[in-house]
Amino acid sequence: MKKKEKIAVIVVTYNRKELLRRCINAILKQTYKVDKIIVIDNASTDGTEEMMTKTYYRNKKIDYVRLDKNIGGAGGFHLWYEKSI
Repeated sequence: MKKKEKIAVIVVTYNRKELLRRCINAILKQTYKVDKIIVIDNASTDGTEEMMTKTYYRNKKIDYVRLDKNIGGAGGFHLWYEKSI
């Protein structure tokens, strides 16, 4: 029996709340469904944390990780890579 591949999307963000909302909603609506959306928040100060905890907290497909400081886009991807191995 062929094993089904799992698809995850990693989104690294910093102070792009509205763009992040549009991005997440587009991912959730696409025809090829993903198994997981991982949002790495580089310590945004624009209300991103409140949006994520109020709007998406019940969605089991979404993991939200808020960092204490901005480590940049590459730093966010690297952090998730290090945690996943």
